[in-house]
Amino acid sequence: MRNFLREMGNIMESNELMKVNTSIIRDVDDLSRIGKMMAVSGYFEDARDAAKAAVKVSAGMEMGFGPFASMTGIHIIKGKPAVGANLMAAAVKSNPRYDYRVLKMEDDVVSIEFFERVDGKRESIGISTFSAKDAQKAGTQNMGKFPRNMLFARAISNGIKWYCPDVFSGNTAYVPEELGAEVDDDGNITAMPKIEAQAVEIQEAEVTPIDNAPIQQKPAEQRKKPFDEIDYLKQFSHPQSIMKMAYNNAVTYKSDTTGQAYDEMTTKDLYCHWLGLAKKLKDPALSDDAKESISMKISAICAIMWHRKQELTLGEA
Repeated sequence: MRNFLREMGNIMESNELMKVNTSIIRDVDDLSRIGKMMAVSGYFEDARDAAKAAVKVSAGMEMGFGPFASMTGIHIIKGKPAVGANLMAAAVKSNPRYDYRVLKMEDDVVSIEFFERVDGKRESIGISTFSAKDAQKAGTQNMGKFPRNMLFARAISNGIKWYCPDVFSGNTAYVPEELGAEVDDDGNITAMPKIEAQAVEIQEAEVTPIDNAPIQQKPAEQRKKPFDEIDYLKQFSHPQSIMKMAYNNAVTYKSDTTGQAYDEMTTKDLYCHWLGLAKKLKDPALSDDAKESISMKISAICAIMWHRKQELTLGEA
């Protein structure tokens, strides 16, 4: 206990523990110390060592949660982050861009409507519904004890994946029951899923001395090349299916997750952002307004990329 209090005191002195959000963690050392503090406290049964605690806190930071909320509401199951339904709902409500409203909350079905704020107005972007029949197909547990809680958890989880995945900065989050955990009526894990060990057949083989072992390398044409912005811009062409936008208009668009202007982002980041939007655009459940909004963002990215390519070409002329 003395070590625990001493560690907690050190963190308060150097990192202002009571500060809002995750600003108390500035580097790996801070993360390591907080992970140790959480593990030593003994309050968290699924993170008894500092490494596991630090991983949970790190996962929560990427999703916008503080250390304590991460320790109580985030669990790592099969290498994936499981987030409690209450944290998911809070993340949507606290996001300045998104909101939701429960349309129906019954023992056999729960429907949640999601909204996006566009130009100061709240617009509907889709409805996520999860029914008792869906729960039966998915093998959802505890439906006999608290069905509405279970249905709400799955409806909010699906809705975030479909309509506002950037709430968690691109991380795909699951509620614990989706990954096989047993939960109570508040969504707290009561039993972790059992992971069956796979039998590995070991065969005797001739051992080659490491000094004489040949180094296996992929052929040059199969090796993954590093992203080259100049090379990519040379090959970039404006898709015919995307409406063209003036460059002066395109520079006003900003990333929804970081707030950084598209024109200030690197070509690689823009390219990754473009791929994410293109994938989201294929969602058949998107409303017409949502499709139009995403299409405009893609047009803005294309305009900036096309402008950069023209500058590159002129510079080499």
